[in-house]
Amino acid sequence: MGEYFTALLEERKARPKDDLMSALIEVEESGDRISEAEVVSTVILLFAAGMETTQNLIGNGLGALFAHPDQMELLWNNQEYVESAVEEMLRWDSPVQLDGRTALEDTEIPDLKLPKGSQIVTLIGAANRDPARFTNPDDFQIQRNEGQPLSFASGIHYCLGANLARTEGQEMFDGLIRRFKTIEQAGDLKQRGRLTLRGYEAVPVKVTSR
Repeated sequence: MGEYFTALLEERKARPKDDLMSALIEVEESGDRISEAEVVSTVILLFAAGMETTQNLIGNGLGALFAHPDQMELLWNNQEYVESAVEEMLRWDSPVQLDGRTALEDTEIPDLKLPKGSQIVTLIGAANRDPARFTNPDDFQIQRNEGQPLSFASGIHYCLGANLARTEGQEMFDGLIRRFKTIEQAGDLKQRGRLTLRGYEAVPVKVTSR
């Protein structure tokens, strides 16, 4: 992905267009505020955050429903559960599984001391299965009402696109329920095998129109 956007950057530098990459290049060339490497990393971040995470939310959500046909039947017969179902999809199989943090001061948590400056990996998927936070956390329950999961992080790190992602997920499943009487898995679901972003290479389905 880095190679692709680096090549695109060079192309846009030679032939600018009315797009985000060209606008970022203009910022880079007008002052010393953003480097070419920062332009590329910014575009990659926007691409991943704006497309792949929502794509994974939808794919992981369908995978969860296929694995729990009782919950799929419940959702298809009760469209008003879409909002809580999307929250449960985010919790049960989060599109982003881990994130990084830096300890700003000496910190101690149970059984672990973190000196100031320590680099930390936070496991979002594990936090969303915390039995101290969620009842029967390994169960997929679309009617669960125990507050928001940590799929979009929290505090100053809270995802700016969280509301958009939720809306996109809700609109997608609303549309599927309205349009299709049934939707079934039509092939194996293969994970992409990434450490941070969790999703399927493809979600083959067979549908019956209403």
